[in-house]
Amino acid sequence: IELVAPGDDVRIVHILDVAEPRVRISDPGVDFPGIVGPLHPVGTGVTNRMAGVAITETIEPLPGEPTYWREAILDMGGSGAQYSPFSRLRHVVLSVKPSADQFSSDEGDSSLHNVFEGSPEVMRFKNEVRAAGLRAAVYLAETTKDLAPDWVDTYERPGGKAEGLPKMVYLYQVQGPRFYGEVLPRAGAMTAAAHLPLFVNPAEVLDGALVCMSSLGGSRREVTYLMQNHAVIKEMYRRHGEDIDFRGLLLCSNGDDRRSKQTIATSAAGVARYLGAEGAVLNTLGAGHPVVDVMVACKEFERQGIHTVLLLMEMSSTPGESGFTDFVPEANAIVSNGNFEEKLDLPAVSKVIGGIEIMMVGDPAGGPLNITLGHVLGATSSIGMGSLRGADV
Repeated sequence: IELVAPGDDVRIVHILDVAEPRVRISDPGVDFPGIVGPLHPVGTGVTNRMAGVAITETIEPLPGEPTYWREAILDMGGSGAQYSPFSRLRHVVLSVKPSADQFSSDEGDSSLHNVFEGSPEVMRFKNEVRAAGLRAAVYLAETTKDLAPDWVDTYERPGGKAEGLPKMVYLYQVQGPRFYGEVLPRAGAMTAAAHLPLFVNPAEVLDGALVCMSSLGGSRREVTYLMQNHAVIKEMYRRHGEDIDFRGLLLCSNGDDRRSKQTIATSAAGVARYLGAEGAVLNTLGAGHPVVDVMVACKEFERQGIHTVLLLMEMSSTPGESGFTDFVPEANAIVSNGNFEEKLDLPAVSKVIGGIEIMMVGDPAGGPLNITLGHVLGATSSIGMGSLRGADV
């Protein structure tokens, strides 16, 4: 366990997840239900948060684990700190180095391995590490139970307040997280029906019902901290009653083929229309397949009379070229969250936590690095929570 503060000449590598310390004050006091606490609805009552603090887990590559997508690094000081909002937090870092005898030499049937996560054995181990981080987050936050808060944020949608304003929904594309402890289907599910969008109370997402289970690349990974502080959800709550009527949130993943993608889009648009939506915000979790899903959904929403705004990450190693792997004419309102294929140079650091080499690249973790934004935790957030902004040149 190590403590790291903003400005420290430290690089954290092999990051698995990041969580904000939280503890529920209202009865029953259930935190991260289905994982840390028993199953019980959240999203109501009072929860204490330790703002500016994070529990961060790192774990070295495991036997049988694919590492192509997994690296996530964070520079806390120097010029590299500007690329990630996480460099502004104080981190309690839990570094895990498993012993080799914890994993069997026989990896079993490779057809049962998850292309993103690895063998079932590897997936179980990483999920235990994630759960340990969440338990640590609750343990630390319990120190606030008898303290008066510095400020109070309230998330509610009072009836009648938004009458006559444009009715909006949010289609939130996620990469196979746990919702109340259960894994939401993602690419690789057996049927299109497994991907059907789920209508949820947006406050549940902010209150710990949704947690990270993904090992997708660092800049694209929606760690638990981002879900707890979801920028789109918080902004739609803030604007409810001012210039929009926030009708709710739909969780969805991405399909494997055209049929499953269309199934997700048709179902989501149907629910949105039932809710009376006139407009929708859609985000993509990054990479190729998810962008196709969002474009199919955009087309279907627009066909059913629901206007859309898309939050997209770009992926292009050629400057000046479009970074979108798919496009439809109906997508006429797009906000770019950055291009995770852009290269950057990071200076050497005096201390490294989490490992000795950068995954896939093979460079010494403490040395100068020439890597893509995709390696940097939070550099291009799928929900717009990054530190980088576009500029006129």
